[in-house]
Amino acid sequence: MLAPSPIDCEELQIDRTVLREWGYDLAFELERFVDEDLSGLIDGETSENVILADGLTVFDVSQLPETGPALAIIMTVINTWMTNRLFRAKNRRQTHFIVEEAWHVVQTSVAKVIRRNQKVSRAIGLSNWFMFHHVSDIPPGTEAEAIIKECDTVLVYQQKKAPDARAAVEMFDLPASSYGTILNLATGTCLMKIGNEAPFEVKHLRSDVEKILADTDKALTAQKMNEVITDELEPHAA
Repeated sequence: MLAPSPIDCEELQIDRTVLREWGYDLAFELERFVDEDLSGLIDGETSENVILADGLTVFDVSQLPETGPALAIIMTVINTWMTNRLFRAKNRRQTHFIVEEAWHVVQTSVAKVIRRNQKVSRAIGLSNWFMFHHVSDIPPGTEAEAIIKECDTVLVYQQKKAPDARAAVEMFDLPASSYGTILNLATGTCLMKIGNEAPFEVKHLRSDVEKILADTDKALTAQKMNEVITDELEPHAA
């Protein structure tokens, strides 16, 4: 790209200087995956033990920095790879693609790719789920907003701040009375809307297995316990 061959220039009937200018941006971006900040990110084959036919496949991206392009690139690759695999599969299974902490979709160009891939999701039995903490974080007029508005099923949990509750009512075209309901929903209860039907309250009852899988308090509890132990061991001034 940085040094186009005369043969390419002749076939395309484009001056070599112009062709090199066209390739500059892409060449420098690709170079980042080889020698610079993104090296090692996507330079290997897909692990053989990744089988989409299993009951649950988890892509752990917790070690990637939340700032910068790495996380957005991986999310884009995962969604596109999975969509293409399902599209080519002979025996498809209904699949749920769940994006936890979906605010990353809002802040990057991932939304554009995911929205494009969604065009074939119904044909391949793919259901996309996006978890947002605050609807008000979604910039209006963006691809991310379009994705959310296109969702057929919406679950709104308690929003403690008035702007977030109003944003949810407006985003999902909920009745005005839903505003107060969203502010006062009990823990584990949500307002559910399917298609154009009227919203209704749903209580999520977790099984014993789900309680274990969804327990995120252990790290906080362990940290607090370590602080207490450390405080007890350190000498205190008289």
